[in-house]
Amino acid sequence: MDHKRLLQLAGTLAVLLLAAWLSGFFDGSLSTVETPELKLAANDLHAITIRKGGEIVTASRSSDGSWRLERPVAAAVDTTTSQAFLSGLKNIHIESLVSSRSDRHAKFQVDSAQATYLRLDGLETVEIYIGKTGPDFQSRYIRLGNDDRVFLATGVPRAEPNLDRWRDKLLWSHPKETIAEVSVTTPESTFRLVSAETGWTVEREGTSSPADSAKVERYLDRLTTVKADGFLPDVTYEHVFDSVSHSVEIKWIDGSKSVLRIRKRENDAAALEDASDDVIKFYSYRAATFAPEPAELLPE
Repeated sequence: MDHKRLLQLAGTLAVLLLAAWLSGFFDGSLSTVETPELKLAANDLHAITIRKGGEIVTASRSSDGSWRLERPVAAAVDTTTSQAFLSGLKNIHIESLVSSRSDRHAKFQVDSAQATYLRLDGLETVEIYIGKTGPDFQSRYIRLGNDDRVFLATGVPRAEPNLDRWRDKLLWSHPKETIAEVSVTTPESTFRLVSAETGWTVEREGTSSPADSAKVERYLDRLTTVKADGFLPDVTYEHVFDSVSHSVEIKWIDGSKSVLRIRKRENDAAALEDASDDVIKFYSYRAATFAPEPAELLPE
């Protein structure tokens, strides 16, 4: 091969290498050098901050060990969500160094504009910028605090500033045997479901009819433990209260009451619970199960 041909090939190779370098191709060459070890002890944490874009969730641990939201609202944290998140922290493992260049942050979505920012305050403060999914669905690209290096990590827990996911949605929970009476109002009817010595009866318009015991049992199962599907912070309490279409009042044997006032909407239902000023969201199919028509509880 002549000298001129060798120079042409060398020039072409140099151009290809430069193009590959500029495109970030070599950032995908994983290195096991300089991979820090994260030691995150959930029991030592006292505060969590999760931010992405304009959304933020912050929570702190109370003196009794429970977690409470501080932003964007003050409320109890969903126990299942917090336990799953905290237990997952121990599984974070940094596999390899991917890039040491700050101009590659956007490519891996670990820049401040795209990443999910996670701050864990405990004996030490750990800041993690969580970027896009790695070569497989079990891995994510991350960056630590002010460190420009980008790492590939596995076991990164689900961290998102979704208020409905983090907030405790339990409205009440009582044993079924403690229900004494249920009053239901719908646009079509008003009736009471009353417990008597002979069984449950449906009372409406001055008449009393024996209820179907199996149907009543299934209905009461839906009322003993009630969780919201979410919350509607942009809907006012007054707007729902003034346009209630369905209501359910449960009297417990200790004399206390639980009340749901429901306004059905196009794609869901807004609801009020007497013990709170929050506007609750229910999926449409669930809202319908709380306030049946009397015929649904009577024998066929």
